[in-house]
Amino acid sequence: MKRHLKLFILWAIIGTGVSSIAVQLVTVREFLSQFHGNEITISLVLFSWFLLTGLGSFMAKAVPWPSVTVFALVSGGLAFWPLPQLILIRTLRERVFLHGVAPGFNETALYILSTIAPYGLLLGFFLPYALRVLNERWENFTSGGLYVTDSIGDITGGILFSFVLVYSFTPFVTVAITSSLLILAVLLLFLAFRRYVLFFLALVLA
Repeated sequence: MKRHLKLFILWAIIGTGVSSIAVQLVTVREFLSQFHGNEITISLVLFSWFLLTGLGSFMAKAVPWPSVTVFALVSGGLAFWPLPQLILIRTLRERVFLHGVAPGFNETALYILSTIAPYGLLLGFFLPYALRVLNERWENFTSGGLYVTDSIGDITGGILFSFVLVYSFTPFVTVAITSSLLILAVLLLFLAFRRYVLFFLALVLA
């Protein structure tokens, strides 16, 4: 299976694009619902999203070694964390804020930033690290190729969400469907490198 390693990695990149767009759109809708939101809520979500992904990309520089196993673990985090994230967004509000009280701007911003922090940091970390993993084995793979590959996933995820998923499925089912390609790629990567314990854990989570 190692001869198909590059294909599995590219599938993971496309799968992350599909999943991340759906997660972003579902997350915006969830916060709009929780905070009876308007354009300020949308702006806070997008600001937090861009800030966290930027920090995640910066963190990728601090990891000196490109490892397919680490890449697969990060991909697995991106595949499995959105469902717990939705649960946290829905359940923590009543525990953090007094029932019936409208949170202020600062409180809302901090709540949004903290609940999406794990996913945002992982997402920002993912693409720069993916390029380093690819360049270790295939030196001719460029950042432009990475951008095109990720964009294929982003466009596919946007089309699926906008024309199919948003009308037919709940947020939880939407996230599960759009994460399926990424989960498959993670399972194949663990198998290819004989990480059987990680494969079994990922399979149970799936």
